[in-house]
Amino acid sequence: MALKDLALSKSGDLLINESGDFTIIDSVRQGIQIKLRWIKGEWVFNPEMGVPYFESILVKTPNQALIEKTLRDQILSVSGVTSVGSINLAMDKKKRTLSAKFTAKTTEGEVESEVELSHGVWNNS
Repeated sequence: MALKDLALSKSGDLLINESGDFTIIDSVRQGIQIKLRWIKGEWVFNPEMGVPYFESILVKTPNQALIEKTLRDQILSVSGVTSVGSINLAMDKKKRTLSAKFTAKTTEGEVESEVELSHGVWNNS
């Protein structure tokens, strides 16, 4: 049985449907999205938690193997994720943007998703 959670919008707000009710979704997929939005150092109680985007990923000379390993490790750390399949990166060094498409097997089935970061603004699908 899949765990359920309150759905969040792409901006991170609670998602409310047309009738004014909260939307309920499977939690593993959303857990991955939340994990990948969490920037290292932003949580004052544990600044080591989060993805090191500004230390290792959105840098002048990015290392693609390190980026893939970092994202894979972050996705695998989400409860309910059993394995990570492909991770396809598209980087624009001039604009310092990153798009990562990935697949993951979870206790709720296979998840395909994309995460994009551009100047600190997230867009997850």
